[in-house]
Amino acid sequence: MKSRLKNALALLECTHLDVLASQFLAFSFTRSPFSALVVSLINQPENRLQSWSIKQCSQVEQGYLDVDISDADHPLIQLISKGQVVLWEDLKQGTYINDSHFRQFVAELPPRTGLYSLPLRDLRNKTCGAITLFGQSLDMESCDQGIFPIYCALFHHQLKSILELSHTQQKIAHLQYLNSLQQDRERQLQAAVNALTIPTTPIGNNNLSDFKQIDDLTIAIEAYEEQILKDRQQQFDGDLETMASSLNLSKRSLIYKLKKYGSMR
Repeated sequence: MKSRLKNALALLECTHLDVLASQFLAFSFTRSPFSALVVSLINQPENRLQSWSIKQCSQVEQGYLDVDISDADHPLIQLISKGQVVLWEDLKQGTYINDSHFRQFVAELPPRTGLYSLPLRDLRNKTCGAITLFGQSLDMESCDQGIFPIYCALFHHQLKSILELSHTQQKIAHLQYLNSLQQDRERQLQAAVNALTIPTTPIGNNNLSDFKQIDDLTIAIEAYEEQILKDRQQQFDGDLETMASSLNLSKRSLIYKLKKYGSMR
């Protein structure tokens, strides 16, 4: 009994579904009167019922009984859809089961094997899976006795802890993503502000007093325009989209001017 209680408490140390399901099946099946045990959980992202199973060989198998969650005729899907304790006294060796894997699984069990299923619920108290045990002469009273119900209660408790941790990690990842987007927007905004506030460099080394020396306004304007384009080209590393936006020009007009002054890279 001490060993069984130690195994039961070990379930509370599991932090992954695979480990939790495998240890639960191994602990529960050892020295039990059951013919087989199955843990089934709905995997919504992959649209399948994910299962772990154990029977005579005492080796946990993962994935052998997996099934599409839209398969309403599958017995495991039916058990979960009921959302309550279910007792089927005799599975008739799987004669009427359509799914080949589950039919073979039941056929290898002793004659007159039935099943007893307990629903599993998620953080919102919605049915998310089931613990199903297989055996002969099953009844509600016998399944509620011994250490097995304790194993089930601890499994259910730890399952919710793992789901809660996963939910928290997803929320943190989403917040980190939103924070990253916000930082990108702030950097873009700062770049735009910098582009608007950086003073333009005068033509060559000219200052206001040099304007008296200008004797051709068209040439002076073109020289000034050429210098601005070169400065922006250097500032934005030749990014035409950003340059055009900072100068309130269309990209087509910008390209024309760069070609005009021989600055097109």
